[in-house]
Amino acid sequence: METSTSTPRSRNSNTAASATERPMSPVDRWVSAAASASRQTSRASSFQEDSSSDVPPSAAVVATGGGSGKISSRRLYAELAWREAKAKFVWAVLVLVARICLGAVRQVASLDISDDESFALLTSLDIMGYTVELPTVIPKLLSPVVAILSSLASIVITILPNVLFNPARPGFITAFPPLLQFVKTDFHLPGLPLAPTRVSQYAMGKLTLRQLMVILPVYFVTTLCATAVVRFVVPTGALYGGLDPIPYDDAGGDGNDIMASVSGWAVNFTKEALVNAFAVVGLRVLPELLKLNRIGYVEFWTALVVVWPLCSVSVDSSDVGSTFAPDIVYALRCVRLWDPRIAAAEEELMQSATSRLGKSAHRLGPVVGGLMAGRVMATYFPED
Repeated sequence: METSTSTPRSRNSNTAASATERPMSPVDRWVSAAASASRQTSRASSFQEDSSSDVPPSAAVVATGGGSGKISSRRLYAELAWREAKAKFVWAVLVLVARICLGAVRQVASLDISDDESFALLTSLDIMGYTVELPTVIPKLLSPVVAILSSLASIVITILPNVLFNPARPGFITAFPPLLQFVKTDFHLPGLPLAPTRVSQYAMGKLTLRQLMVILPVYFVTTLCATAVVRFVVPTGALYGGLDPIPYDDAGGDGNDIMASVSGWAVNFTKEALVNAFAVVGLRVLPELLKLNRIGYVEFWTALVVVWPLCSVSVDSSDVGSTFAPDIVYALRCVRLWDPRIAAAEEELMQSATSRLGKSAHRLGPVVGGLMAGRVMATYFPED
């Protein structure tokens, strides 16, 4: 009797577990089928067919879940691009809002009502490029409130890690594990919404080259669009430095020594590649190891062990850390086209060819780092 009653229970539990699993979407099945076919092709090169298309004939059938009809590869690519664009847009907006909020806390903590400069900040507002002067009686009436807010902001800065409020450590926000996990789970992504991690998936054979060539441009364009939306929605006086470009110093001295600039670029490029390689391996491997050992607070330990130390590693000559996201570096650099204050400050610098060469190290380095991380994980941490 015991044997006969235990069998239905196990079947019921398996049925309940399978019912709670999220069914794979056509895009997920197509990506998985294309990647597995690509791996089989590389392992058995003697049976290779025409390599002009990286989508195998069975991939579209697998994407439909069996075989009543096929979904065109163009539609699958469009659905893949749309899903990645939505996820990346939400990630970029959340990162920029977090940068603005942290900048506001830093600004409020530095206010002093007895200081003339702080008092001037309270008597004028910059709204959409227009300066609105307030009566001086309003700041005087609000001085107790300002003093309380300044004290609370100082307490917040004291309690929270200093890396959050340091503009030279942008990677702690862009690669914050709870944020990445939220976007990945909410949009059902097969990987974290960072360009180096998606490049590592290609190196591991989980993405084809064409799929990667769709995802990377979508990341750059979507992040740029999200930055533009935030720039034109949030008033200029409420940005608090949240849209300022990452303060990398890659001018190469006086900008005239080409050899010094090239050698400096090589050093910064190598730093970016290595830091991003370690970050991708840590972000993908450490959570799985923690889950296998039944250790809770996975995102907290990942941020403490992986992101915090690596974002503190300098990748330029001015002790600025990596962002782990080359698309956010590019998008924030484009803010200078919309903000006259930033454009005036960087107009002379951006005319230098050596400066443009130096900035490319922080866009190409993470991509190469993702390739390195993918090869390391494919060798030492294979998932299949």
